[in-house]
Amino acid sequence: MRILVPVGLYTSPYPYRRLPKILGRSNVEAIVFTAIPIPQPTSLDHIEDSDIEIVKKYREKQDVIGQLLREFGFRVSDKIVYARDVAEAIQLEIREHRYDLVVLVKRKRLPRFIGRSVSRTLLGKIDTPILILTMEE
Repeated sequence: MRILVPVGLYTSPYPYRRLPKILGRSNVEAIVFTAIPIPQPTSLDHIEDSDIEIVKKYREKQDVIGQLLREFGFRVSDKIVYARDVAEAIQLEIREHRYDLVVLVKRKRLPRFIGRSVSRTLLGKIDTPILILTMEE
């Protein structure tokens, strides 16, 4: 089974502890995917990620979650992209590559004042099944 695991800067590793019970431990390939939002006037062609402190924080978060998934016995790889819209970046990744499941973590305690959540945006736009985990215990 090939799963896409989008990770944000504020994504907690805690919800992923449920995955072995849900998916089992064998034959799971997890792509830990991070779409780093870039402000509108910034050119996507001229980003030097080694110089941007926020990119280091995203990589650290990706590494923590990737290591946890490895401990479950999952085969893990990671991917970072830069995008104007995170939901669109996830949609594009799903369109370009085959995934059996998308695992999203929802920040239930934090309200969304502007726009729609990534999970709400994706629900009507992709055919791949989505598993939504919450950060609440």
